[in-house]
Amino acid sequence: MKHKAPLLILAAGAAVRMGMPKGLAPVNGGTLLDYQLKHSSPYFQQIHIVTGAHHKKYCAAFPNLRFIKNPHWKLGPFSSLITGLRQIPHQHGLWILPIDCPSPSPTTWEMLFAQQGPVIKPTYQGQGGHPVFLSTGIIKKLLQVNLNSPDARLDRQLKKLNPQQITRVPVDDRKVSLNLNTPESLLTIDI
Repeated sequence: MKHKAPLLILAAGAAVRMGMPKGLAPVNGGTLLDYQLKHSSPYFQQIHIVTGAHHKKYCAAFPNLRFIKNPHWKLGPFSSLITGLRQIPHQHGLWILPIDCPSPSPTTWEMLFAQQGPVIKPTYQGQGGHPVFLSTGIIKKLLQVNLNSPDARLDRQLKKLNPQQITRVPVDDRKVSLNLNTPESLLTIDI
């Protein structure tokens, strides 16, 4: 069964260290975005992708996909999250997956979906990771944050919450804590 809450993939950054749009980086005979979609689509009715710096390149590479353009991508990933939240339905909450954090294993997805709470996030060896679930109540609070504020970061907003509002799910899946920022990082992990 596919999850009612949509998945929002954040792919708006300049990707300077990668040297190309991260989602277009080569992985397993395709691209990182191909990988994300292949390993996430079995679980979601809707997947939305926010782009920014390389919007035209994503559109050219994936002409059959619809992308949400973040005109404020230079303000960082939080601006992409807010751009996505303003354009897609989220009455069932929302899952967030940065393009440079590989989609987790099927077992991890199932473990995360089995949880309830305003915020759900996996941990690997005590380190938090992605994907992260946000309930509609949390989303309403995030939509009030000024994008020019130093607190316009998801991690800072989550730290403001009562710790009991965050369900941390220990998983044996190192992918949840990865951050693939360079071409070399794509070679170090079997994804």
